[in-house]
Amino acid sequence: MIMHRPLIVLIVLFAVGCRAAVVERPAPDPAAGLAPRPDAVARIGGRDYPVDGAWVTSEDNLNRRWAVVLASHRPFPAEPITDLSLVTVAVAGVPYAVRAVGGDPRITLFELATEGLEIAGLARRLGVEPRPRQDPGLRLEARLEPVPEAPRHLTFTVRNLGSAPFEHLRAGEGRVSPRDPRIELRVERDGVPLAPREPRIEFGGLGQRRRLGPEESERFDLDLEEWFGPLPSGPYRVVAVLHLAIEPTWSGGELACARAHGRWDQELTAECSFELP
Repeated sequence: MIMHRPLIVLIVLFAVGCRAAVVERPAPDPAAGLAPRPDAVARIGGRDYPVDGAWVTSEDNLNRRWAVVLASHRPFPAEPITDLSLVTVAVAGVPYAVRAVGGDPRITLFELATEGLEIAGLARRLGVEPRPRQDPGLRLEARLEPVPEAPRHLTFTVRNLGSAPFEHLRAGEGRVSPRDPRIELRVERDGVPLAPREPRIEFGGLGQRRRLGPEESERFDLDLEEWFGPLPSGPYRVVAVLHLAIEPTWSGGELACARAHGRWDQELTAECSFELP
């Protein structure tokens, strides 16, 4: 979702007993360029923002929730927008509520509130095609392995087994806690589930787009004691679930963020068993 403040539009979305998961996704198609929408009018505090583009994209894999975003090349105001009543959008003379607005010195983005809207009709008025999510076609392998020199640490590895590259959004590197918020861990000691400890208060960090080419891998280092506190000796079974936000590969352009279609939220699961001395 677009934040209510200025933002920079970035070309940023086993050991013994271990199993791997595979997911598929086709190579992304290039998106067409944006074109002005003369029937759409956006205003902030009475100032007109010509609408230079629009897109309608699905926000979930089942295509039940949709995002409608209008883009203007007019710079976003220097001061944060804290009162959305100052922001108005009309398409073909019909007013629409605004859920969020954001941008930077090059672009302003208006995200419409879509609850109760007839999405197909709105897309026609904007002259765009709704972009549903589709079942992906990448082949990914997930592996979970103990770190021999650090027994209470694990490595979760994602490998691209397909012939096409893909990009995904990775959590901010500036976080205080080493716990990646997209990873869930379930741990059993001698068959008894352990309760995870509360995570540290976290204000996030700047997310990054990561590109993974064919046969390339990416590693996630997991400190079990960061999740579960001190672990005594004994047999352990760990299941790790990575919530991967797969994105199409973009190819530049000031409004390349408008090509944010084809995302797929995928869970990759791997597990391993080991014994702590």
